[in-house]
Amino acid sequence: MREDFRVCSRVCRFALPVMRRSRRAAVRVENTLAKGKLLMLLMWTENLSVGVKTFDDDHKRLIRMINELHGAIEDVDAQGKIGEEEIEIALHRLENYFTTHCLREEETMAKTGYPGLVEHKQEHQMFFATVTEMAQHFRGSRDPKHASEIMQFMYDWLTDHIFVIDRKYTMHMKAKGIT
Repeated sequence: MREDFRVCSRVCRFALPVMRRSRRAAVRVENTLAKGKLLMLLMWTENLSVGVKTFDDDHKRLIRMINELHGAIEDVDAQGKIGEEEIEIALHRLENYFTTHCLREEETMAKTGYPGLVEHKQEHQMFFATVTEMAQHFRGSRDPKHASEIMQFMYDWLTDHIFVIDRKYTMHMKAKGIT
C-alpha cells in the first residue's frame, strides 16, 4: 500500500510520504536547513526499538547514514552539479554497514535458534539484490534521481523492516536473555 505523497519544499527534490495512521507514524521526520537547503531527516524514536541494544544502535547508525546520503544528494555546487563523489562515498558506507548489521543479526539469530532465521535472511538478500541493482543504475548514469531512489528505498525498507520483520524476533531475543 503506497501512502499519499506531498512535496516537502521546492528545494527538496523528492516527495516524502505523509505519515498518517501507519507503522511509520512512529518515525519522526524533521526539516533542517543546511547550506540553504531543506533536508528531510529521519530521526530515531523509541518506537523503532526492537529491544536489543546492539541492533537498536545499528538501526540508529543506519538512519544517520541514510540522512548523510540525503545530504550528499542535496549538496549541489555553485555550478549546479551534484557531488557525485560524496554520494558514492555515502552509498558505499551504507552498503558496507547494512552488510555488517545484517550479518550481526543473522549470527545472533543462528546462535539463539531463532525459528524465523531463514525468512529473515531472505529479506536481507532481497534488499541487497535491489540495492545492488539500483546502485549500478546510479553508478552507470551518475543521475542524482537514481541516488534519491536508493535513499528513498532504504528509508522505506528500513522502517518497514524494523516494524514488521525485526519486531518478530523481539520476544525470542528477550526470552534468550538478549537485550
